[in-house]
Amino acid sequence: MNRSHYLHQIRTAREQLLDGGHLPEGVLPESIQRSWERCIETGLAVNLRPETEPAAMQQLNELRERNSRLLTQAQPEMESLYSHIAGTQSMVILSDADGTILHALGDQDFMSKAQRVALQPGVSWREDISGTNAIGTALIEKNPVFVMGGEHYFEQNAFLNCSASPILDPHGSIIGVLDLSGDHRQPQEHTMALVRMSALMIENRLFNAGFAADIT
Repeated sequence: MNRSHYLHQIRTAREQLLDGGHLPEGVLPESIQRSWERCIETGLAVNLRPETEPAAMQQLNELRERNSRLLTQAQPEMESLYSHIAGTQSMVILSDADGTILHALGDQDFMSKAQRVALQPGVSWREDISGTNAIGTALIEKNPVFVMGGEHYFEQNAFLNCSASPILDPHGSIIGVLDLSGDHRQPQEHTMALVRMSALMIENRLFNAGFAADIT
């Protein structure tokens, strides 16, 4: 399907919701469709412009301390991932298992732009708060998720293309999410593959660190 035609269909679907209608079937990818339906059931208005304040620094530091194992193993992979996309109006993000951003790095001008929609450390991107987005939706779907531009439930996030992959601990539980977000006009052909590979590397690091005494 032509991209501009698809984006027009998304705009039409949003307008139908604003007019009090129903979300049309077959327009959005299945995971995005399910997410929009959950947002509607939660009572999130599609035209809402949420203003989320980040956690206070003390709270963020406490959150980072509780997730220190994840942060320690994720930071080298985040830096490696960013080295592949530096200069492309993008940022790499790590959240905890509840969708709260722990750490982010990226192109400074893009990160400043992202802060306008609270895409920054200390902010929760749970789906029931921030609508359809790669971090929150990946946590619910328990699978990698790509959210393109207008597929975000809240229109203010439509300038973003986001790829996210859950990170599992050695026991198979979701411990966090790795996300790569960028300007929606940038090419995204290899983004999801890079994110999934980096998430897998973090999982390997967590396993090796957790079972170092058993690995010979």
